[in-house]
Amino acid sequence: MAGEKVVHTKFGEGEITGQDDRHVTVQFSNGLTKKFLYPQAFVSFLKYEDAALQQKAEEAAGAVQKAADTARQERHEQFEAEDNERREQRNEAAAVKKKNAEAKAAREEKAALEAAKLRKSL
Repeated sequence: MAGEKVVHTKFGEGEITGQDDRHVTVQFSNGLTKKFLYPQAFVSFLKYEDAALQQKAEEAAGAVQKAADTARQERHEQFEAEDNERREQRNEAAAVKKKNAEAKAAREEKAALEAAKLRKSL
């Protein structure tokens, strides 16, 4: 990609001077050098002069976006699953607490009835 001509919407014409997996460096005709995210920059404000390279960059950007969307959806689903699990645990804890309170109330009522019987028999 080094040496390829590009046009930026604000900085004008330039030439790619370097690229790695995630970035492309462009030297513009005004002497300014800028680093951009690759391939995302080629979707909105950078354009290759070579139409075939532009098409490849746009396809790569689409793939990157799709992967990001998939990862975001997976994180969302994981969060929802964890949230549902926490909600279920809270509901189970509340049910146990209610059951224990009902059992305590039943024991107290039974004890009160037994005490009343005992008082009657005296």
